[in-house]
Amino acid sequence: MKDVMRASPLMYCSPRTNLQEAAQLMKTANCGVLPVLNEEYRLVGIITDRDICLSMSRDHSWSHSRLPVNEVMSREVYYVHETDNLSAALAKMRINYVGRLPVTDEYGKLKGILSIHNLFCKALIEQEDLGHLSSSGENIVKTVKALSDRYALRRHKEEMEEMKKMDLHFVI
Repeated sequence: MKDVMRASPLMYCSPRTNLQEAAQLMKTANCGVLPVLNEEYRLVGIITDRDICLSMSRDHSWSHSRLPVNEVMSREVYYVHETDNLSAALAKMRINYVGRLPVTDEYGKLKGILSIHNLFCKALIEQEDLGHLSSSGENIVKTVKALSDRYALRRHKEEMEEMKKMDLHFVI
């Protein structure tokens, strides 16, 4: 993990950080994700630029820029350990439809961020095989395909739920 994760500069925020500060940290680090750490520097959540944008569509009684990160962060965080192998990380990304994984040590402390973007760029630079959809095992191509399908799958599930609510039935 160490040779493919981003470890420096490693930006993060606390649950009390407001959204404006989180967005500024992302801008400074040129990234779209911030791990959220508690007082012991343990991972308690993750916030993305998308989370911040979507929070603006909700009705809050205070200014969105002052809204604390813990109001919109994802509490279910998929992560890998720095000793895990790359296949395990790719599988976790693919199965959970996430493009970034925090990397922690054996004590749960943040050590870096692994992103599909960094993996893809490293493979291209080093002229490594990206894999094939039909091959067995994990590879970058399968993971990228899953990530590109995530919104289509989510949209399909939402449409099916709406049809159930409207009691619509289709004959195929």
